[in-house]
Amino acid sequence: MNKLFTNLLLAGATAGLVACSDASYLQNNSPAEGFKDYKESGSAVIGVGEPVSKRQMQANATFKAQGTYALSSLLSRMAHVYNLAVRYSDDVRQETTKSIVINELTFDEARNYVEDVYGVQIVREGERRILVLPSLDEKRIDSFSPGLNVSLSQVVRGLAKLCDYNMVITENKQQLATTLVTTSFKDITCLDAFDAVLTPHGMSLVNNGTHYTIGGFPQRQWILDLQEPERQQNQSVTYASSFSGESDSGNSSSGGQGSITVSNNRNLWDDLEEDLSALVEKSCEEMQNNVADVASLLPAGEGGAPAASSNSGSFECGYVRINRTIGMVQMRAPYTVLNSADEIIRHVKDIASRRLMVEARVLAVSKNHGFRQGAYTAVSRNEGDTYTAGFEGENVSIVSAISSLLSSDPSAVDGTNNGLFNYTGGDLRAAVSFAESFGTTYQLMQPMMEVMDRQMAVMVDGRNEKYFLVTTERETTDSGTITDTTAEEKTQFVGIQFAVTAQVADEGEPHTLSVQVPMTEIDRFVTVPDGSGSEVPVVTTRVIDQKVRIRDGEVKVIGGLTRTIAIDKESGVPLMRNIPMAGKLLNDEDISYENVEFIVLLQVKRLY
Repeated sequence: MNKLFTNLLLAGATAGLVACSDASYLQNNSPAEGFKDYKESGSAVIGVGEPVSKRQMQANATFKAQGTYALSSLLSRMAHVYNLAVRYSDDVRQETTKSIVINELTFDEARNYVEDVYGVQIVREGERRILVLPSLDEKRIDSFSPGLNVSLSQVVRGLAKLCDYNMVITENKQQLATTLVTTSFKDITCLDAFDAVLTPHGMSLVNNGTHYTIGGFPQRQWILDLQEPERQQNQSVTYASSFSGESDSGNSSSGGQGSITVSNNRNLWDDLEEDLSALVEKSCEEMQNNVADVASLLPAGEGGAPAASSNSGSFECGYVRINRTIGMVQMRAPYTVLNSADEIIRHVKDIASRRLMVEARVLAVSKNHGFRQGAYTAVSRNEGDTYTAGFEGENVSIVSAISSLLSSDPSAVDGTNNGLFNYTGGDLRAAVSFAESFGTTYQLMQPMMEVMDRQMAVMVDGRNEKYFLVTTERETTDSGTITDTTAEEKTQFVGIQFAVTAQVADEGEPHTLSVQVPMTEIDRFVTVPDGSGSEVPVVTTRVIDQKVRIRDGEVKVIGGLTRTIAIDKESGVPLMRNIPMAGKLLNDEDISYENVEFIVLLQVKRLY
């Protein structure tokens, strides 16, 4: 009986434990575990307030990486996976680069691996924050003062003895022997001490496993997974008008012309190489100046000449090499320069990888039918409240009415209900519905495109109309007149284009969009007055060209161009054709003409 009671008690306790905690083993070992139940109110912790599903995913996350990584780069990836903030102590060598293989490790397993490989300590500092410290096993120097103007080779030997390093010197022996330094160290790590005396002279400590050597500047390598070919884009819209005539006083002419040209030249690899090379050159210049200053302070040798000094600036300053085909950057330079280069490359990779989803509606809204009714559309902000949006009169801009609606940002459900228009802020469909309330609305284009940062994306809808210029040349010979007629084929684009360039901002900040929408149509053909009978098109061009600032989910409206367009009565499709000056053209029974206003509605969302 007692045994049965004990078994029942154990079973009940086990069931209670299972019911009270559904956390897996990985969750219990994840840095997200301690924070996944925090509530947003009253918290100021990075990442708090996210959906439970995302916190659950982070709790179950494992980490995977393979390749050559600097410590800072690797921990940056880990912070992204586990939703952490990382802080480094001042004496941590963030640029330390190692070859690593991590395959689906939990946070604790990955942390232990990183500590062993990179020789650091990773401790939890606070809520979702970790602190990176030097390893307790890293050797330090309590005090080291070799004296004034001691040869660099003596300093290196003294440091190697204090740090218990096996030192083999096969390179730079002449430079080590002739370079004089004055130094004094207290409570410093061995690696930092070697860097302090070697880097100003173009050398570094090289770890060969069982022993150390003195080599040139350290080298670092980055891989940029970017598809960045050299790209040149030009989009131009030109308009011109002229008039000329003759009178008794002479010839006269008037008129003017103008154009809108958008040029986009992008060569990321050349720009990056130029920036990195400038870092190396500036560092080299500073080191050479330091060498000259030190030489002037050294005591005079025999004959009044300065004593032996560092190699008068003859050392290698470093280099930059970029393989555009595979996206690899190699650089040799002092550690400080490599750290600056790392910041530049990180920023370039971040900016070049940003993507923005742009959704737009290019509309032609009729102002002839129902515009007054649309001008008094009732809009609901809150349940039970209404106000009227729009303005009286057929000549009032529809863009102004829609802009007024968007800036009010009412909170309701989009759509129409018994004449009551409900708008939800950030709903593009609701904005289109509001435009439709003003009159018949024709959708000319519905672009949705993914735009890379600072790169132009273009969508074209139209056709090329062909026409011919006829040239006739006549040559008179003894046998008669020879006529040579040549027809040159020309094309004129007719249609609409949508071009957008985006500067993708940081999360939460407004993006900058440059939008250009040229609309081109042939108004009519005129005969060239050269007797050839050639006809050339007279082109009508309308351009919406604007730069806007827009946040994720926000809806913007631009435009305001008006014109009369031809509409196919049967299909309701706008026709790119000329409008008669008076009367009705032949076969025009199925064509109607409406006065419309062109507007562009924009909405964006950052994808990365």
